[in-house]
Amino acid sequence: MPDLWYVVSADYDGEQKKIFLKLYNPETKEIRRWYDTTGHKPYLLTDLDLNTARKIPEVIAAETIQKYDALYDQMKTFTKVYAEDPLKVGGDNSDALRNTIPNQFGAQTWENDIKYYLCYIYDNLVKVGMPYTFDNNGNLLPFIDSEAEERVKDILKVFAGDGKERLASIEEWAKFFEYPAPFSKRTSLDIEVFNVKKRIANPDVADQPVLSAAFWDNEGRKILLALEQPDKEMDLSEIEVGTEILFFNDEAEMLEYTFKILREYPFVFTFNGDEFDLAYLRQRALNLGVKKENIPIVRQKKEMHLTTGIHIDLYKFFFIKAIQVYAFQQKYKNDDLDTIGKALINLPKLKLSPEREREMVEKGTIILTYNELLRYNLRDAEITLKLTTFKNNLVMNLLWALTRVSRMPMESTSRHSVGQWIKSIMFFEHRKRGYIIPNPDDIKKIKGTTVTKAVIKGKKYKGAIVVNPKTGIHFLVVVMDFQSLYPSILKVYNLGYQTVNCLHPECKGNVPKGAPHWVCTKHWAMESVFIGSFKDLRVKHYKQKPKDKSLTEEKKAWYNVAEQTIKVICNASYGVFGADSFPLYCPPVAEQITAIARDAIIRTIEKAQSLGIEVIYGDTDSVFMKRPTEEQLNILIEWAAKELSMDLSAEKRYRYCALSGRKKNYLGVDEDGNVDVKGLTGKKKHTPPIIKNAFEETKVILSKIRTEQEFVAAKEELKKIVRHTYYTLKRREWKSLEDLAYSMNLNKEISDYKKSTPQHVGAAKMLQERGIDVAGGDEIKFIKTTGGKKGHAKPIQLVKDHEVDVEKYCEFLQNTFEQILDAMDLDFNEILGLTKMDKWF
Repeated sequence: MPDLWYVVSADYDGEQKKIFLKLYNPETKEIRRWYDTTGHKPYLLTDLDLNTARKIPEVIAAETIQKYDALYDQMKTFTKVYAEDPLKVGGDNSDALRNTIPNQFGAQTWENDIKYYLCYIYDNLVKVGMPYTFDNNGNLLPFIDSEAEERVKDILKVFAGDGKERLASIEEWAKFFEYPAPFSKRTSLDIEVFNVKKRIANPDVADQPVLSAAFWDNEGRKILLALEQPDKEMDLSEIEVGTEILFFNDEAEMLEYTFKILREYPFVFTFNGDEFDLAYLRQRALNLGVKKENIPIVRQKKEMHLTTGIHIDLYKFFFIKAIQVYAFQQKYKNDDLDTIGKALINLPKLKLSPEREREMVEKGTIILTYNELLRYNLRDAEITLKLTTFKNNLVMNLLWALTRVSRMPMESTSRHSVGQWIKSIMFFEHRKRGYIIPNPDDIKKIKGTTVTKAVIKGKKYKGAIVVNPKTGIHFLVVVMDFQSLYPSILKVYNLGYQTVNCLHPECKGNVPKGAPHWVCTKHWAMESVFIGSFKDLRVKHYKQKPKDKSLTEEKKAWYNVAEQTIKVICNASYGVFGADSFPLYCPPVAEQITAIARDAIIRTIEKAQSLGIEVIYGDTDSVFMKRPTEEQLNILIEWAAKELSMDLSAEKRYRYCALSGRKKNYLGVDEDGNVDVKGLTGKKKHTPPIIKNAFEETKVILSKIRTEQEFVAAKEELKKIVRHTYYTLKRREWKSLEDLAYSMNLNKEISDYKKSTPQHVGAAKMLQERGIDVAGGDEIKFIKTTGGKKGHAKPIQLVKDHEVDVEKYCEFLQNTFEQILDAMDLDFNEILGLTKMDKWF
């Protein structure tokens, strides 16, 4: 086996004025830099003539090139102008070329705001995340894994009937998943800073000492570095066995030792390290006189990078909505370490007792013992590391897979949304094919706007269809679901900015059924090829691989990552292509997708009804059917494949389904008693425990129902739960204020809430006024209290029992349960024995 180096990152060295790649060697477990030797320089494209471009002071070279313009379906000539520095191309300063050329010469520019390291990756078709070797001259060569290549050939046999362009795309994606991810040596890092008033230390100032730093790596090593505090008793009885503990009486020396350990690891994981841990360490070290060249931490705007390795901030990664929804099925609701740790690895943060927390607020001060401080520090490091190792390194492997697919450095992939991944994929494809990347205004100018009228206020066009549910309890319900409906439409109907409303007169008759726009018959859209091949790979190959008993657990885990990666990209693709912030956003494309989807659902419902199936609900890509036979379902599946060219399958089978009458609100119980809850308030993360627990009790009762006769007893049990919870509130008999706490996270810093002040933000401001700092990402617990015209929310730490606004909680209880009660033909007030007049009083 040759010496393999995996490309994990790329960046620009301002001193050497060169691009470099960061390469990881899994054998030596080191990362090294490789500097570009081709003389690549930053550039943009313009329609300014060559001679004029050469006279601009910032231009170091210029040439004429040919690029294909997909909007006009023709080759065009452009002037390519180079600058010495990336900021001279796409910077915000007035002398940057992207400003100079249009402002001084009235010419247009293209591709002027792509980050330079990405530009380099696209131009050189760098396979980020993939293995390379070196030739005798020190040049990088892609490594060919013969076993992986054979597996790819076998995969391509499944798609033998696809066209040449789609096959090429499938082959490229398949290689990313057939080449295994390397072993990644890594550590987590967490620090504790002196905060006698429990004020979160400001990393920009770093005026308080670092008390400890904890490392926990994936080879079994645990390290605690601690600053000696003479006034504290040395009690370390409860520290994790096997932990290396080093004490320092000089803080600067401790920080330098921290940096020494950081340099030993190719991958370093933190939780909120961008905003705190690494940011604080860097500034604190500078304050203490540590030389800048001895600090391996570099600030890049709001990100903290390592000079010697790769820093991944897991807070940023788990915050990505597509990761939360599609990769982890919304198992965590909040984005804090405690919530995620409990949800994914059943490992919560260590916490002070409620009594100590209240004491902390009342006195405005708290002093931790060595034992407490170091245990808390080490536990946070443990959670952070184990979030990368559980389920056969699921998160680490996801990072490798997403880095390969997104064509981005691992640091960027882990910090940016799926929209940025897809943008990068599309830009890479443009460069690979020799296409000009169009400006957003050009797309809208050529392709026009939407023609349908939105039903929902604020939307730009008519969206998905939602069929009114038939209120009540329905037994033996099958939910038929289109597999990746929107990605399927992109593929089947060849949709993309290039093809919808193309400029060919002969294509204007090619209007899909139910759609408002025509589609090109001459070219395949890049979006269609990319998403279509991705979706087909998942459905026809990778979806089955994790269940293959002939594979090792490690390989099944990797194929599960492949399937999850494709799922994340595909399921988010419509939202990306349909967002006006996306650089390749084309309004008619987004409108075309939803129009075809509406037609597909309507025709499916009509077909089901013609077969004698009762349809009780429909939403976006799903149809709820009551008591269908297997024969009817098979006929429907075959019909969808033939008439719609789409995959329809029985996604869920419910023993019974409770429809509340409200759209996107239902409860379903499958044959195993598992309860699916969609849109019901009791499920939501901010719901107070006293109401959430009552809702969970209700789910347990509902999960046991098997016949319509059993509903009579279940109704009585449900009534008891509602009555008990209601009167516990009315009589103020809750056990603790924690039972009443609404829990919400700050999505940004308090000062960034300018247009409005949500309740949890108002509560956070009250804490701030008491000298307790809160930051973006923090969980805020608050109680609805009396006072003011509409009442208000106070942080739980400042509330007394008599202040609780009981009526607000009773209203919330009613709103939560009415959604289920409607389906069960029960009335909230009747359950309580209240008349309308009683309720009014």
